[in-house]
Amino acid sequence: MKLIPFLFLFISSWCFTQQRIGLDINYRQAGLNVSVNYHKVIANNWLISGAVDYGRKGRYLIDYRDFNPSNTKVLSPWSEVNQAIIEENSTFDVKRYFVKNKAVTAQIGLGYFHNFDIKHGVRGHVFVQYGQAFNTVTGTYAAADQEYDIMKRTTTSHPVAAVSAEVYHTIQIWQKFTLYYGLKTPYYLKVDKSRFNPVRKEDNFFGLEPEISIGITYLIGDC
Repeated sequence: MKLIPFLFLFISSWCFTQQRIGLDINYRQAGLNVSVNYHKVIANNWLISGAVDYGRKGRYLIDYRDFNPSNTKVLSPWSEVNQAIIEENSTFDVKRYFVKNKAVTAQIGLGYFHNFDIKHGVRGHVFVQYGQAFNTVTGTYAAADQEYDIMKRTTTSHPVAAVSAEVYHTIQIWQKFTLYYGLKTPYYLKVDKSRFNPVRKEDNFFGLEPEISIGITYLIGDC
């Protein structure tokens, strides 16, 4: 019975502190992704936040002439793409590849906000994220003793993990609605090298990959 007052206090604190849900659109390398997020004030101006992100993470082209001009072969992060094609007793190696990326990730993090006045403010977060990436890779394969190339499309997937620092300018636009825009700076880590082992900074999901972000939150209110 002694636990009941403490339980009531916990529930009351959870229900009657500020909570918001939000939606933002993010851009990187001609790719757009959408994030649905939740924020809750836990103490003073501190927030605990969670989010689910899905969408395109960009597209890019890797060509041997840019990275290995002395050899027509270039190494990709995927073993399936790197496998040579044998045709007419010739070995065709990948000399360029074009990639389109998608990903879905779950995120949890800690944040802090500060209001300059009744309308403007700033909000920052540090998120940890984990999810799955899906890649469509179109490779061009060439052989030294052949005058033609072979093209092959490969679809792959692999886990992704990142730590992201984020900062936004917030503008209250109408009652419970707040507009925000800013920058996300996810730093991607190598998770499963057997499925995805990037070798250069141009490959996505490798190192620092900033995104421009704009979104809106809605104040849920008391429960």
